[in-house]
Amino acid sequence: MFATVAVGRLIRFASRITKHGGSALPGKVVEKIDPGFLSRTLDQLPLGVVLVSGTNGKTTTTRMVASMLSDLGLKVFTNPTGSNFVRGVVSALLTEVNLAGKLDADIAVLELDEAYAVHFVKQVKPRYALLLNVMRDQLDRFGEIDTTAHLLSHVAEATTGTVVLNREDPRIAALAAKVPAGTAVCYFGLTDDLKHFFPSDDDMATTVSAETTTTPSPTVSDSPSWSRGGPPPASGGGKMASRPREVARQRRRVVSMTFPPT
Repeated sequence: MFATVAVGRLIRFASRITKHGGSALPGKVVEKIDPGFLSRTLDQLPLGVVLVSGTNGKTTTTRMVASMLSDLGLKVFTNPTGSNFVRGVVSALLTEVNLAGKLDADIAVLELDEAYAVHFVKQVKPRYALLLNVMRDQLDRFGEIDTTAHLLSHVAEATTGTVVLNREDPRIAALAAKVPAGTAVCYFGLTDDLKHFFPSDDDMATTVSAETTTTPSPTVSDSPSWSRGGPPPASGGGKMASRPREVARQRRRVVSMTFPPT
């Protein structure tokens, strides 16, 4: 253990000096030279691990949970660097353990990327899991949100204490069926009078599909006269000028809903 921690810290120091490798490099190396470091270190925690995952809201939720537990007087370890891969957790551990590998904490609250959470639970069984949502933010990675839900099902299956699920997301709520016997299931959600303020991913996808179908594409006759060689209209140029602007506005809205910022 002493050698593992020493090597990890040496690599972190070298990467900072050379400005190469990034914050997760020490974790990547330690995963190679000591594959049991992660589980061996986190198994020390008397209250276990809280795993937070889902498409959106992971970082904020992790910070909120860690802050609340700290306010209750617990010593909380979390991965604050923003690296939510397994190697990022390992890198964060290397900054907190002593040379003997002892972690001075009661509980860990960890943010994990949906895909890397699968690899994490193969090594560490979380005592608590908080699964937030699945949304169409990263279809370039996962293809379909059902694939994301399937990834998170592995977390639900591996959790030993309590799984907390989003009642308003049907794919997340359905993961209750994957929770093993003896593990509790809790839900969070919205009151009925608030639900219309928070459309589901399926609601937004339906809206985009409907707007794409019903919004007319501009034709030559729709274009303002100046685009066909005439002079540009004055400010407030009337109906001919306002319609293309409305079409453009609707298209921007569709694009922003289809491809939310990451």
